[in-house]
Amino acid sequence: MSDSFLTAASRSTIFSVDETRPSIVEVTGALAGRYELQERYEDGSVLLGPDTSLKATLGPGERLASSKEFKAAFGDLPTGSD
Repeated sequence: MSDSFLTAASRSTIFSVDETRPSIVEVTGALAGRYELQERYEDGSVLLGPDTSLKATLGPGERLASSKEFKAAFGDLPTGSD
């Protein structure tokens, strides 16, 4: 592991951002971003990966459409049994 990575990691803070998915965390500082907790080790270290959830892909000011908004935009979608 490079010294620059260790230095960046030591200046970062991790906190949970989604009570419904406690494995999603926000990192502030040099490694800022949303991550998913991949592994938690006995020595207290963790392995984080990028948060690839739909919510994480939304840009500033964007939100998920309500079911009513979705239906207005796309109509009734086929269910596969039609």
